[in-house]
Amino acid sequence: MPAAVGFPSRPHRDRDRMTPDTNKAEQPGSLRKLAIRGSIWTVLGFGGNQVLRFGSNLVMARLLVPEVFGVMAFLRSVMTGLQMMSDVGAGPAIVRDRRGEDPAYLNTAWVMQITRGLVASTVMWILARPIAEWFERPELTKFIPIVGFMAAVSGFNSTSLHTARRNMAANKLVIVELVSQILCVIVMIVWAVVSPSIWALIAGGFTRRITRLALSHTYLATHRNKLQWDREAFRSLFSFGKWIFLSSLLFYIADNGDRLLIMKYIGPSMLGVYYFALNICTPLSIINQRLSRQILLPAMGRIQRESPERIANVFYRARFVTDLTFLVLIGFLIQGGQLVIDLLYDARYEQAGWMLCILSIRSAARCILEPCEQCVIAVGLPRSVTWTHVLRTSWIFVGLPLGWYLGGIQGLVWAVALSETLPLLFLWWTLGTQGILRPLRELRALALIAAGAALGFAVQHLAGGVAS
Repeated sequence: MPAAVGFPSRPHRDRDRMTPDTNKAEQPGSLRKLAIRGSIWTVLGFGGNQVLRFGSNLVMARLLVPEVFGVMAFLRSVMTGLQMMSDVGAGPAIVRDRRGEDPAYLNTAWVMQITRGLVASTVMWILARPIAEWFERPELTKFIPIVGFMAAVSGFNSTSLHTARRNMAANKLVIVELVSQILCVIVMIVWAVVSPSIWALIAGGFTRRITRLALSHTYLATHRNKLQWDREAFRSLFSFGKWIFLSSLLFYIADNGDRLLIMKYIGPSMLGVYYFALNICTPLSIINQRLSRQILLPAMGRIQRESPERIANVFYRARFVTDLTFLVLIGFLIQGGQLVIDLLYDARYEQAGWMLCILSIRSAARCILEPCEQCVIAVGLPRSVTWTHVLRTSWIFVGLPLGWYLGGIQGLVWAVALSETLPLLFLWWTLGTQGILRPLRELRALALIAAGAALGFAVQHLAGGVAS
């Protein structure tokens, strides 16, 4: 596919006209090759990023105390929340819109993106003291504005990041992410060795964002952004972005509510321990999510268009490979999580073991739920996905406080682990109404989790016997 598609000087005319090169680039075979190549690069890039994160976590865990990681996890949740609440949907809009490579459209999106970053940063400055007082952590008053400044920096990223996604240039995006992550890790470790404090993590995060900003305007640049406002482009971006806002808001509450409540109820030390448990089981479900969205969804969409009667068989055939890979591994963590933590971390993080065992239940549920969610989208029922976000968010408001009341920190972690139960049951029901659900195939997925758990129990029992 060409790196850029030309547009006439008056974009409202002949908008659907294609050049011969564009037609050629959009032949099914060409798109299929781009999708496969992009998926491979995405998986490799994500895997490389996770290796870097995991390795740096092992090193940093020995240089810093758990409280530091807890405070940083909280700060990231706050920043993510404000960014999602101000999400204008510029990225997805550029990827899907016919004007996605029109300079006026891109420049308008860039102005909206900058505005979003500045607004998020300003809000964090204003809310810094009230947040610090509510969580009874005075030190947050100085940390929150600094993290807010990172949001402002990210707002100046070039729209070339989104154009690269539009053109399936996953290799370039992976290089940007890996270079940014490598420099982030180097700065964090060097800073922590010289001065072991939370500033090492903040400096690493700032380095990552500055590097990404610089590479987006140099290495990725296919268009040099400038301050420009196009009314038609704004209307299009706003119309699309308002739905992104609602979805982002619900997703944020469901995905970060646990960390905010742990910070309030227990404090940063326990949140730091929880953070390490989460970082071991979550990457497996995230890889599964990316495969589902980048491979399974396009495949299901094509089957739905061409042979809808085959969608159930294709869906479960495609799922078997990912289920076999991820569910067995996560099942192992459900029983062997304590052994993994004991091998990787020192005694300060011992409680992360039982947390990992319980939280792996949520990761297993997500690995089953995500393919179901993409299948529901493929058959034309996106509202069902919105309802899953509503169910998750409702669970956060009701289930987590109830879990804390009934069982303290263990009850809260169990509530987090069960947060995907209602959304999964709802999606199973939705697939059943479409004649797609195969109960025996879903039982097979549960059996794979049980097999992994049995393996984890055996290994832990064997390791305990050897140790004694």
